[in-house]
Amino acid sequence: MHRFTLTLADFTRVGVGLHRPECVLTTACGDLYVSDERGGVSRIAADGTTTLFSGQTLDGRPLGANGFAMLADGSFLIAPLAGCGVYRLHRNGRSEMFLDEADWRRLGCPNFVLLDAQE
Repeated sequence: MHRFTLTLADFTRVGVGLHRPECVLTTACGDLYVSDERGGVSRIAADGTTTLFSGQTLDGRPLGANGFAMLADGSFLIAPLAGCGVYRLHRNGRSEMFLDEADWRRLGCPNFVLLDAQE
């Protein structure tokens, strides 16, 4: 690694029309999932096509993701940019509160979601 270098020519642009893609998740099949403030998570397929999975908070605001994690069933746990708690976003756009308190304390606006061994 001592002589490892990269130049601008080594990079290519991935994804178009994304809004605030702060959190990135990759899959073995080559898909990228990125947080998107328009309402949730965008999927960038290996062929470059982009699909937005979006939902709303309980008060009707877009479920813009700060950070997120993907569950085994393909749904997402979202730490929203606006609103408190952690939401679950299904790929059909249905969203619901997943966690709004821990140890009897209301959650503020978390930045990231990390799954443990039990999800």
